Amino acid sequence: MLSVIFFTFRLILELMVVAKIGGFMKKVTVFLFFLLPFISFADNDVDGYKRVLKDNEWGYSQGIDVEKILSSKQSIFKRRDFVNNGFTLGVTSVDIPFYSYPKDENLIDNVYKILSLTGVDSVKSSAADWSRISNYKKSGFDISNLKFQLEEAKKYKLKSSFIIGYPPIGYGNYGRSIRTAVSSKYIPNFINYLNFITKYLNSYDVSYVELGNEVDASSHWWLKSTPTQYVNEAKLLKDAIKRNSPNIKLGVFSATYSRHLSDEVPHQGRNFIQECSSLGINSYADFYSLHHVSYPNDDGLVSFLTSFNIDHKFNKKIYDTEQMDISDQRNFTSQPFNIIKIGAVVFGKYKLSHLDYFMAKDGFIEPKVYPNGFTQGLFDINWNPKPRLLAFTMLIDAVKGRYNLKSVERNNGQISYIFQDKDSISKYKYSLITWNDKETTSKTLHKNDFAENWKLNQFGYNDKVTINGQPTVFFSNSLDSLMIYTR
Repeated sequence: MLSVIFFTFRLILELMVVAKIGGFMKKVTVFLFFLLPFISFADNDVDGYKRVLKDNEWGYSQGIDVEKILSSKQSIFKRRDFVNNGFTLGVTSVDIPFYSYPKDENLIDNVYKILSLTGVDSVKSSAADWSRISNYKKSGFDISNLKFQLEEAKKYKLKSSFIIGYPPIGYGNYGRSIRTAVSSKYIPNFINYLNFITKYLNSYDVSYVELGNEVDASSHWWLKSTPTQYVNEAKLLKDAIKRNSPNIKLGVFSATYSRHLSDEVPHQGRNFIQECSSLGINSYADFYSLHHVSYPNDDGLVSFLTSFNIDHKFNKKIYDTEQMDISDQRNFTSQPFNIIKIGAVVFGKYKLSHLDYFMAKDGFIEPKVYPNGFTQGLFDINWNPKPRLLAFTMLIDAVKGRYNLKSVERNNGQISYIFQDKDSISKYKYSLITWNDKETTSKTLHKNDFAENWKLNQFGYNDKVTINGQPTVFFSNSLDSLMIYTR
């Protein structure tokens, strides 16, 4: 509880600082959006939250049948293993203060167990960030929560990923915030932290680390700092990784302000990324990252980063390291199955390499945006799994370890994305995610084929399968057979 109070107090202080910069409401929205795990409100509308869950999560009250997840895995996968090729998926924010450590160890152990059943590859948090494990002018590092998360991931054969690098208040270029570059006089302290954390993480299976968060929104997430400082820190981090943990990949940008050409100011948005490129950041980055692909149409973020990558022949993979359902601006009305459509577009249309679901748990945050609480979590406010977890499991079933083969859009409104197994983990060579927002049709399942809907209801030979606005995934070892379901 004390840690929650501390972080809340610190954030109030930062909001007061940001308010002086200008454009207060816009900045508060972006600021709270990422640091929402640290915020709770006394006037939580629990009854309103329950009403939203009942409406949007298909009558949900408490818990789901986890056996459905087990059954889907047994029906689709030959083996449960990390994928070395093809698409991967993760989940964000299984982290303090969504739980209390060590009080909730058993509760969070069950969360990791359930996530492992879905087939998800990794769990992402900020537990390795410098600001999280150290305080200003205090020696040593408190890694108790970090160790807990890493051991849980190891126990359930999951990988971990982390946001790292932000300095504790006092060490930063802008001393009253963690959302800033490291002050030049504290670079030796930063190098000491990087050496410590990369050595420590080397003992575990860590898939990637990201330097900072949404730094192209530099008026929020890289305060009083420059692209030059970001590139310099990326070099220091990459050097530490090479020395101590060479298997960890380094991601940069987690871009979000590069969606369009509006608000073009020095060191922000697309300018920030282009300046970093001219300073040589591509020599240190293993991949670029972005946050929240828009659906149904690209708002410029994916096309910019993809074109930037191709035009400069950088050949970097692109990760989507935070993805929520933004198909409806009224985020509190999100339907569980929308993430399947977005995921199909992320992997099938844009061919991004990785997607992290944002976020693991519901919470009472940003009351003006989410008047009844944030309800897009895979778990409810008490860490009970929700129907939304079934939908995310279906997406994992359809794309994990695969690559995009083709897409089909019919005049009647049916949209289909076909994927091929690349890592030999599935019983079926091909998968098809399909839906139709305009009309409802049905398909008869062929012999030796298999299908499931977002609730993980399963269909076999000769069953009638409905095609409508709620996505369905078909599996087959025959591409010709699969193509028939697209018509």
